[in-house]
Amino acid sequence: MSERIAGLAGAEAEALRNAEMHLRRIFDALPLAIGHIGRDERYIAANLGMEALLERPREEIVGCTVREVIGEEAYAETRPHVAAVLQGREVAFERRRRRADGSTLWLRVQYVPEVDAEGVRGYFALVSDISDQKRAELATRDSEARFRALTTLSSDWYWEMDPELRFTYVSEGIRRVRGVEPSSLIGKRRWDIQFVGSGEEMARHRAVMEAHQPFSNFVYARKGADGRITYASHDGEPVFDEQCRFRGYRGVARDITASIHATEALRESEERFRSLSKLSSDFYWETDAEHRFKALSDEGALKKDGTDRTVGKTAWEIPSVHPAAEGWHALKAKMDGHLPFRDFEFARHDAEGVVRWYSVIGEPVFDGQGNFTGYRGVGRDVTERKRTEQELEQLAHYDKLTGLPNRVTLQDRLAQALQRARRAETLLAVMFLDLDQFKEVNDSLGHAAGDELLQSVATRLTGCVRSTDTVARLGGDEFTVLLEGMRNVEEVDLVARKILAAVAQPHSAAGRELFVSTSIGVTVYPLHDQDQETLLKNADRAMYQAKQAGRNNVQYFSHEAGARRA
Repeated sequence: MSERIAGLAGAEAEALRNAEMHLRRIFDALPLAIGHIGRDERYIAANLGMEALLERPREEIVGCTVREVIGEEAYAETRPHVAAVLQGREVAFERRRRRADGSTLWLRVQYVPEVDAEGVRGYFALVSDISDQKRAELATRDSEARFRALTTLSSDWYWEMDPELRFTYVSEGIRRVRGVEPSSLIGKRRWDIQFVGSGEEMARHRAVMEAHQPFSNFVYARKGADGRITYASHDGEPVFDEQCRFRGYRGVARDITASIHATEALRESEERFRSLSKLSSDFYWETDAEHRFKALSDEGALKKDGTDRTVGKTAWEIPSVHPAAEGWHALKAKMDGHLPFRDFEFARHDAEGVVRWYSVIGEPVFDGQGNFTGYRGVGRDVTERKRTEQELEQLAHYDKLTGLPNRVTLQDRLAQALQRARRAETLLAVMFLDLDQFKEVNDSLGHAAGDELLQSVATRLTGCVRSTDTVARLGGDEFTVLLEGMRNVEEVDLVARKILAAVAQPHSAAGRELFVSTSIGVTVYPLHDQDQETLLKNADRAMYQAKQAGRNNVQYFSHEAGARRA
């Protein structure tokens, strides 16, 4: 382009220079690392994103070969893809890059050939950072692995079914316990597999599953190749998605053949041991007819310190973190009715003050004359499972960087806020915020400084609203605020201007004092919009009007004018 400009004069040269500058700005502003590489594998151009990725200025990139820029190891990895793109094929792949500080980035790389009438002249390398996505995938895989381990330890085997009630997964435990190949069950329904027993009982079980109801202790008998009949007890629960659509079943199974074949002449101690082994528990417990503990194999699960204050007390008399009083009342009512129970969860502090979660199963005990004598049961420590569930919940509903609600949680809270506003006949304000100088901070100081700035802004926004309001991060430097129970627009104005002032105060990031401002778009229910989707869309439109009006201001959405300045 510069050579063409040199051959021109006057207005034409100036126009070309302006066009080149405009293209350069667009090239640098694109949210990707982009390199233009010739057929000789030398960099012709690189944008700011490529500078940040390679951690060197473009003057040290342009004119150098790919091998010189990325090093021998990375070049050996990418060379087959370069060969493909130089043959005119577009290619995409993922690779890891180690940064100068020792951290690792996951990158998605796309090579696009540059073709003219003479063939392939070179190619464009488009690189995006997918590290957050990869970390989320690894976290999900780890959580799934922990879940599989928990189900393996708590039962003989684990199984899953699709909405048609066909097995989609059966764990390896079934091969060890029953000599059945897991793959032989995939695609089949339980009643399609040869079993021993009453057809009516299986029909009742099928009706329960087709009604999408949970079940427990369904005993299933089958005859093996050696003619021996084995018995298994199945527990299952239906699975529903966020739209309450039935997605299938998941459950566990335990081999209970030994229990079925046991005689009533076994001593009570042998019966307790068999129950303990069958349920794969961490501790065993017993109560008397008044529900007071009289035996506990591991008192650490039910007391906070070394003092003996468990035996002789009921479970609800011992301090706990969870459940609330209503949960203990429900358990007591069931035990007063001499009914079995399972999977009752409670949480208490251990000797170090750490909250630990437990799940217990209990069954009533009767003597030979049918008189109720108490309960016995087992329990297990489920702390890791609860922590995993909490971590997954956090990832699904909250922004990892700021801890604020994410887009999914915002949609849910907005729907609830609209219902409350309709019932109370109050105003609901939806604000869209976008930081005005955020890109300059990222470009000049790097993403780490940008992340610190976003965290600081999130703290400021939270401090400007009430605990009943919502501050959410949608991504990048975009935030949303929901103000509930507003009596008039003047109250909304006060909060909006409070936010403008708070964000404009200096922030500390990367060891420096930074200044940014924000542009705010506002729409108010029911003055401007009536439904959830329109509120969000028009608040976004108003925010862009605020940008066009010079930034660092508030604009309200207006159907007549598009938006008006506050």
